[in-house]
Amino acid sequence: DAPSEAGEAEPVLVAGFSDREPEDSTVIVSPTLKINLDLCELDEALLKRLACCEKFRHESVSVRNYIREFRPNVAVIGSSPSFIESFLDTYGGLLDVTPVQVNSPDSLRLSLHSGKVVIRVENPLPLDPSLCNLCRKCVAVCKESAIEPEPRLNLEACNLCGECVSICPEGAIDLHRVEVREIRADVIVAEQGLKLPDGDDEGLGAVVFSPDNLEPLFERIGSFLVEEAVSYDVALCGYDMRLSKGCKKCASVCGVSALELGPKGVEIDASSCAECGNCVSVCPTGALDYERFPSKVFFKYFSQLKLPQGVSLVFGNEEVLRKFWWKNPSLKLSKTIFIEHPQPFALGSHQFVFLSLLGAERIVVVRADDLGEEMREMEKEAEFTNSLLKALFPGWEPVTTTDLSSLKTVLENRGPKRPSLPEIEDEISYGQRRKLFNFALSHLFSHRKSHEDEIFVPSDTFSKLSLADNCCLCLACVNVCGVGAFEADSNSFSLCHTRMKCINCKACQEVCPEGAVSLEDGLFLDEDYFKRQTLAQDEPVTCPKCGKVFGNKKSFERTIRILKESNRFSKRQIEVLSLCEECRAVAMLEEAFGEKE
Repeated sequence: DAPSEAGEAEPVLVAGFSDREPEDSTVIVSPTLKINLDLCELDEALLKRLACCEKFRHESVSVRNYIREFRPNVAVIGSSPSFIESFLDTYGGLLDVTPVQVNSPDSLRLSLHSGKVVIRVENPLPLDPSLCNLCRKCVAVCKESAIEPEPRLNLEACNLCGECVSICPEGAIDLHRVEVREIRADVIVAEQGLKLPDGDDEGLGAVVFSPDNLEPLFERIGSFLVEEAVSYDVALCGYDMRLSKGCKKCASVCGVSALELGPKGVEIDASSCAECGNCVSVCPTGALDYERFPSKVFFKYFSQLKLPQGVSLVFGNEEVLRKFWWKNPSLKLSKTIFIEHPQPFALGSHQFVFLSLLGAERIVVVRADDLGEEMREMEKEAEFTNSLLKALFPGWEPVTTTDLSSLKTVLENRGPKRPSLPEIEDEISYGQRRKLFNFALSHLFSHRKSHEDEIFVPSDTFSKLSLADNCCLCLACVNVCGVGAFEADSNSFSLCHTRMKCINCKACQEVCPEGAVSLEDGLFLDEDYFKRQTLAQDEPVTCPKCGKVFGNKKSFERTIRILKESNRFSKRQIEVLSLCEECRAVAMLEEAFGEKE
């Protein structure tokens, strides 16, 4: 607790739980240290390293936050005008209300985008009041008295004779006209008895309220602290916002529609985010990160911890681990380290493989007993890791997911031992998630016990690419690939691909004009997986006039073929295209001035 150069006390780490955290801001409370001191038999040197890593972690983590004033926009949906008017009279001064009158539930479509409810309403509008001049000619010819003074045409009374349509001088009446409205709101209050469509989003139920029970809605009104626990790095993202193609995994797994793919990439509504960890776990590049224990901090933490070979790592949030600690006052575990992680379901296969390489024999992720499907993406990542390492080292499946009630049994019954692996001599530097995964995988692959030349592991994040002979080297695949798996070599006029970089987003397959690219799902692991492979090679096209190289033969021939088939270009125009851009411009100017003369 020595004073720093600025005269302030250095932060001090103590073992304990956050609910007992002292008011002194220089004290860092570590649940990890507390649980390991009480439940584990760790030597003094390892405990000191663990304490240093915990101090580094807490000093390195910073979650951006801000205060948000929330006065929700409420879409009040009903078929009865009196219900909507009554709601506006009662709550219009407190809430920002948008009235939505519908004739039937079939006219409604509901969806969620960036935390907002998008309501699409299609209502018949046989009489447009904005066009009506109140001449009442329609009233005079209507035998059913279907035209009301608002003005409004009552379709239930109308016999569809069409007399009013013919006589209206302003074109205000069209019996087939439909008014389409699209409204964005924070929440919905639906009239009692009105059945809303289910919609395509799981999170819709959380934003629909009954007029008889508005208390949960009023609890949302006020000033709230919003923390951006999930961050986004567009430079690492595999989604191409220009073409709306590429990786969309994060948006597909978000259960509360807090993520949306837009013109700037992935847009996150932090106030709607449930911090379930699914999007971070499934992200193949690390563009999404969990800021309460970010990847760079995680990587450095365990690199400096220097895990004992064959150790079991147990990840859980503070609440879960504290319950386990409380129920087991006399327990002492050997070769086990507990790590408090604010959201262990954000862990992914790159972290599991990395920890396995560093020395972990088992990685146990523990959940609360009453948890539903919240950890589904992390469990898929665990299954993939187990399948991969079992294929490399038969019998070894290091990752276990368990609930709190079964944790003690899992820890006391150790599984197959970790295979003997040499220590890493290379210096490890964290760059990107897939880069770290491939670094660890290359070491594990080079010391594998399996004798198979190629190992296959089912996965939708990896693939094996095939290129047909009709590839014209247009380089559309190179331009759309956001992770650098494709490369063009201008010296050899070749198209190259590195399988270990590919995240199987299939953007290349979608944009290929010749349909030459095909991808087969799964991790096909062999020596070629780590190498840059030449897929296609071509000859240069040179200008017949000046000798300059200005393209490749296949792409040029394809362009000429398309132009000829269009029958829009003369033979001379096509001949001009065989020149480089400079000579082509000169030839066109010479012909233009020659014609003028």
